[in-house]
Amino acid sequence: MKSKKSEDFKIPPDKYREILRNIRLKEIVLLNANIKSNRDNFAKSLKVDINLSSSSFQKHDDNVDIDIKCRLVAFEEKKSHYAILMESFYRMSIIAGEGFDEDFFEIYKEINLPVNIWPYFREFIANTSYRMGMPPMTLPFYKT
Repeated sequence: MKSKKSEDFKIPPDKYREILRNIRLKEIVLLNANIKSNRDNFAKSLKVDINLSSSSFQKHDDNVDIDIKCRLVAFEEKKSHYAILMESFYRMSIIAGEGFDEDFFEIYKEINLPVNIWPYFREFIANTSYRMGMPPMTLPFYKT
């Protein structure tokens, strides 16, 4: 997710914090996963590209569902010649009060959503890489 500057957002920080205080996590579930490994492309040193994305949310009364795609590609030179490709698709369900709208979501998906989903993706990568017969891949802390 690309980071935006605070002046790019349509609601002020204090209003954002007020709405955020009223949000409660209901659940995060793994909807789907895609895992591929190409051992012919394994190398001593691999580059890793990670992408987290969510472009929309669905609101049902006070419940909000956000679908999130997390993707890791490990490669030596070109992403298309990957050694490892792991994707996981999650649904985060939250209970939100008033104010959870498009303007709020534009900020939330940039600031809080990556921090909220990161531990789940880290665990998925570590566990899956181990089950693939590789040393467990430990992703670093998420930093903005």
